[in-house]
Order: sequence, then C-alpha cells, then structure tokens
Amino acid sequence: MSTTIEKIQRQIAENPILLYMKGSPKLPSCGFS
Repeated sequence: MSTTIEKIQRQIAENPILLYMKGSPKLPSCGFS
C-alpha cells in the first residue's frame, strides 16, 4: 500500500495536468468552481 505522498508523486509523473478539488464531481465544494 502506498502512502499519500507516493500516490500524488505517481499521479504527477503520469499526468501532464492535474486538478485537485474539494468535494465530489457531482457536488464540488470549492467556492470558485
């Protein structure tokens, strides 16, 4: 099982663009989205 830091590092390495947003896809909780 990987740690959170390892998971984020892997996502950064595999994807040229990432977006981390609070909430869920159906109900985002960021006031700016």
